[in-house]
Amino acid sequence: MKVYTNEPLVARRRKIGTVAGFVSLVMLFVAIFVSFRPNLIAHAYTLAITALIIGTVGTYHINRWVRPPVAETTLAAALKGFDRKHVLYNYYGPWPHLLLTPNGLVAIVVKRYEGRARCQNNRWHGAFSFWRLYSRGLTAERLGQPHQEADRARQAVKAWLRDHVPEHADQVSVEAVVVFLNPQKLELEMEGCQDDIITFPKKLKTVLRKRLMPRMKRLPPETYRAVRDALERTIPDQERAS
Repeated sequence: MKVYTNEPLVARRRKIGTVAGFVSLVMLFVAIFVSFRPNLIAHAYTLAITALIIGTVGTYHINRWVRPPVAETTLAAALKGFDRKHVLYNYYGPWPHLLLTPNGLVAIVVKRYEGRARCQNNRWHGAFSFWRLYSRGLTAERLGQPHQEADRARQAVKAWLRDHVPEHADQVSVEAVVVFLNPQKLELEMEGCQDDIITFPKKLKTVLRKRLMPRMKRLPPETYRAVRDALERTIPDQERAS
């Protein structure tokens, strides 16, 4: 399987997280030091509030781009074993994680949510957790509505196909799958929900092979090439050549 990852984007986001975290820590120490000077107490509060804002930005990026499991590497490992007609695009194309297969396109919706999650009739409800708040902070990913996000992913990919390969768009099957990256820290309850698109990294290949791909129509060779070429036009020449 071929994997393309927008490494410059990933590096930028990781750098934002680490630099913002370091800057906020330094500013906080300075604010504490300044607070001992009564005539500078207002400046100390300003520094502390600014440090909190910058720290929040840093934590947000660290949670999503630095702390394992990291989406792009986890998905690449989970899909290992597919042949080279399967191509994973990370942060290229119409969706952050998109898999091109001989049967069409699969948008992968990544969820980093940890804690209790309950799905009832395709409506999701998360549970408040002090541990989650402590370990991941206010920027920890919310549960959201995974089924709705999967629908949005499908629509985004279909719209992209109509814009970039209009002569082939109607021939391309588009599916979506929701992958919870850290099942060890997830308590999942499902009742009356469409569970065929909800999975974890270790089961992703099985879901694709047994649930999604059988209901996708195999692409004609010229359509596959057109879609692949359109996606690869979003990738810098040097990465395509590697």
